[in-house]
Amino acid sequence: MTIWEHFKKGFKENIRQYTMLLALVAIWVIMSSLTDGVFISPRNISNLFLQTVTVAIVALGMTLVIVTGNIDLSVGSVAGFTGAVAAVLQEVKYGWSTPGALAAACGAGLVIGAWHGFWVAYRKVPAFIVTLASMLAFRGAILGVTGGSTVSPLNASFKAIGTEYLSPHASAVLAGLAVVAFVLWSLHNRRQRVEYGFLVPPARVEGARITAQAAVIAAVFAIMVFNQGVPYSVLLLLGLALVFSFMAEDTVFGRRLYAIGGNPEAFGVEIAWQGHIADRAVGRLHGSVASFEHPLEDPSVFGVAGPEEFPLPVLPEPVDVEYAGKPERRLSAE
Repeated sequence: MTIWEHFKKGFKENIRQYTMLLALVAIWVIMSSLTDGVFISPRNISNLFLQTVTVAIVALGMTLVIVTGNIDLSVGSVAGFTGAVAAVLQEVKYGWSTPGALAAACGAGLVIGAWHGFWVAYRKVPAFIVTLASMLAFRGAILGVTGGSTVSPLNASFKAIGTEYLSPHASAVLAGLAVVAFVLWSLHNRRQRVEYGFLVPPARVEGARITAQAAVIAAVFAIMVFNQGVPYSVLLLLGLALVFSFMAEDTVFGRRLYAIGGNPEAFGVEIAWQGHIADRAVGRLHGSVASFEHPLEDPSVFGVAGPEEFPLPVLPEPVDVEYAGKPERRLSAE
């Protein structure tokens, strides 16, 4: 099978995703023609990356909640509230340093997430109701904390997290490292699949795919390098994306979240504990969005060194299957 035939087959199997990508490209072409190319200039694209960071970080946490079959309507209000807390603590009246204000914002988000998790996971109140109430409550809380006025001045180091850039030279080095890391990871993943006896595309097809994806990564970094460099907030987003990707795909906690969303009744471990931790993680991200602080959490909370296994009933023998492109053993359906 040729590279073109593989591409056509992949397009047919993932037509929905490719349609969204083509629609995005069409929007870029139209906007570029209407703005005489200004829309796709490095400066504008870099600014779009910067403006997307807040929503993207919130989306990382929302993914954990959505895969369990729940929803969080309060993300905007809670993010605004934690941001207000961080800002007010830096005023002359309190004079907190940037690390202290960041810690307070993340702590507030963590407490709010735990509160949501308590009602949803243990009291069985629908997440829609709990988070709808929080959305309204924290809108008012923002006004209460700020007094309805602008909060200033803020520490220069605090503002730098969301407005400053890595130098273009350092950004170029980072881009090279990112491309090399992606290529090595892709080759390692292919070797794993071959070792476990899974089907893999021909080497030339796999090479074309890796080359194309590496080119996209290089292009994204090049856009930012040609402007002012990679923003610190984008670096934060990339770091969080890697952490949450690892958490969802390679930890016990992440796999259990997918299992809960697929069939809660058939799930063999304590559902409430898993859902509670997911809400805590999202709450911590609310604080991260507001203050651009990297959420630090005990790894054992997220299943890396997780709690003691809960006793399971006798189940059929495991069989070799493939999940998210990775080989693993799973219980047979018989």
